[in-house]
Formats: sequence, structure tokens, C-alpha cells
Amino acid sequence: MLHPRQMLPSLSNGPNSDSETGGDFMAGHASQGIGVAIFLTGFVVMAAGMALSGNLLLILLGIAVIAVSGAVLRKTRHEESTL
Repeated sequence: MLHPRQMLPSLSNGPNSDSETGGDFMAGHASQGIGVAIFLTGFVVMAAGMALSGNLLLILLGIAVIAVSGAVLRKTRHEESTL
């Protein structure tokens, strides 16, 4: 079974390239992934609130969860610019 990075063609061999495949990849870490997952969860909760005849509690909960994801994402360091 091929790793997902091995399925894509190598575009360049930049400073962040993977040693196995030679392709570039984004230098994300766990905090960024958690922040994006929380954001998507908040978006789904807010959409469910709108779908249920404008359930105000779910809409406000979704907005609060999206705000939490913003706080998590603001705490992350930008590792892509460091070499």
C-alpha cells in the first residue's frame, strides 16, 4: 500500500521536501489539525441549528465553538516560514 504522499507526483525538491518521495509538504502540526477540526465541528453545529428551524441554542453553540477554534489556531506557530 502506497503512502498518500507517494501517490502524488513530485513537483519540486524544496527545503521542506520529504526525504522518501522528494515532494513538498506543508509543515503542519497537531495544534493546527485540532483547530481545523474544531472549526469544522462548530460549522456543522451551526448549520444543524439553522436546519432545525433556526434553533438559537445550536447556532450560538456553533459560533462559540468556532471562536474556540480561532483561539486554538492563533496560538499555533507558523512553522512554514522557518528554515
